[in-house]
Amino acid sequence: MLPETEHIKALEAKIDRLESELERERMRLAACGVAARGYFDGCKDEYYSASLADVLALRKKAYG
Repeated sequence: MLPETEHIKALEAKIDRLESELERERMRLAACGVAARGYFDGCKDEYYSASLADVLALRKKAYG
């Protein structure tokens, strides 16, 4: 079993990782919204998602 301070450090590291993951997912969601409104002109690879690809494909199908 980890000493209390190491356990706290491990939990803090996990919190940091999860906050980073949450921020990335927020940006992915924002990219989908921007694309759905027709203002998308690219994004960082880490923010590109299958959902974004679907939105872009639907826009292309609808508007050419």
